[in-house]
Amino acid sequence: MSKFIIEGGHPLNGTITASGNKNAALKLLPACLLTKEPIVLHNIPDIQDVRNTIAILQDLGVVVENVGEGSWRIQANNIAKTDLDPELAARIRASFVLSGPMLARMG
Repeated sequence: MSKFIIEGGHPLNGTITASGNKNAALKLLPACLLTKEPIVLHNIPDIQDVRNTIAILQDLGVVVENVGEGSWRIQANNIAKTDLDPELAARIRASFVLSGPMLARMG
């Protein structure tokens, strides 16, 4: 049987980098629709739901650029349409999260 032996009296130090949070990323990406200004998001996880959300944004006319290491530059200054592609929207359960920013931006 494995065991850990913990000896006190030694200060801990170091650095950790928290991984990107899926639930936060899936809210932040649609929130980028609220401005025409470029936004850079960092620490975005490389998962299928994020890729699908990016595909939806691109289909709407949003410029989405991978700037490396989990960072994305998003600029929604020219939203080309207001209806989501049903095939793309069906890929993620949270596609409805786009409705608030779209309504606020496009009316």
